[in-house]
Amino acid sequence: MTIPKVLVADPISERGIAELAEGKLLHVDVLTGQSEEQLLKIINQYQGLVVRSQTKVTARLLEAATQLKVVGRAGVGVDNVDVEAATKKGVIVMNTPGGNTVSTAEHTFSLMMAISRNIAQADASVKAGKWDRKSFEGVELHGKNLAILGMGRIGTEVASRAIAFGMRVLAYDPYLSAGRAKSLGVELVERLDEIIPQADYITVHMPLTPETKHMINAERLAKARKGVRIINCARGGLVDEAALFAALKTRHVAAALRRSRYAGHAAQSLSVHHGRAVPSVARHHAPRGYAGADSGGRAVHGEGHRGAADRRAAWSRVGRRVSRGRHRLHHRCEAAARHGARRARRCSRARAQCAVA
Repeated sequence: MTIPKVLVADPISERGIAELAEGKLLHVDVLTGQSEEQLLKIINQYQGLVVRSQTKVTARLLEAATQLKVVGRAGVGVDNVDVEAATKKGVIVMNTPGGNTVSTAEHTFSLMMAISRNIAQADASVKAGKWDRKSFEGVELHGKNLAILGMGRIGTEVASRAIAFGMRVLAYDPYLSAGRAKSLGVELVERLDEIIPQADYITVHMPLTPETKHMINAERLAKARKGVRIINCARGGLVDEAALFAALKTRHVAAALRRSRYAGHAAQSLSVHHGRAVPSVARHHAPRGYAGADSGGRAVHGEGHRGAADRRAAWSRVGRRVSRGRHRLHHRCEAAARHGARRARRCSRARAQCAVA
């Protein structure tokens, strides 16, 4: 019997590859980073195809895949697969909708807190040897209005975390019933144009379709509250980024962050600090990197972009300041102790005199 062949065209976990090859029921080939032309030459050998976001499963590729039976996408959506063409050819398309639900929800909330407290900018400032706390005060999440656009698995997880932080959660989803919204503890808003003006924070969790493309555009940004913060951990095309950048420059939008659309690309962010719009990039190959702006509004990149000597000098300056602060505190404590001892002796003499009298 011929063993079915599976092509893994995008990087996936080694554990996933091992599970595919387990029991030798499938012959697994891993060929990542291939262009469409390269795939067209070899795809007719395979019965299965595994992709993430980089490889586009087009009608042309499906036409050449004469033996293909199934396409598996290791991710939530199937934006990069021509599902209609696959259906016509009888090719099954599968995805993993719950695979990254919690991690994406946590990532969304992490970004929300980061832009609320200016974490990246404050981190960059301290590493530059500065101590400018007042510039990075930030805002609280508690009591703020969070608009969640898309209440699927990820949106639901984000809502539960926001409620735990004391936020008022507003939800927009054409497929969410009033009963389901009530059980989740969120307020259902039926029209997108009604939810945007109420939000202090907006997070989007919808697939990219012709209907949802640029759902947050210049017109809707103009209706938003001044100082709104926007997080996009879904698809980049959901937000009109030219309009968003313009709103950042005028400070109508206080800050915005988005996750990279494709694995391995730079995670991009846009933020405003001291009235300047700052596009910044945190590369995936700098694991301890950060993205943000310093106190002058200049773009500051990951730790990997600073020399070791600069880092040591910066931390040395911070260390000296902390040491001086502790030294002053020690002397104040000693002075307070001496003052307390003198006061105790005076009280003791006064009690003795009263007893004699």
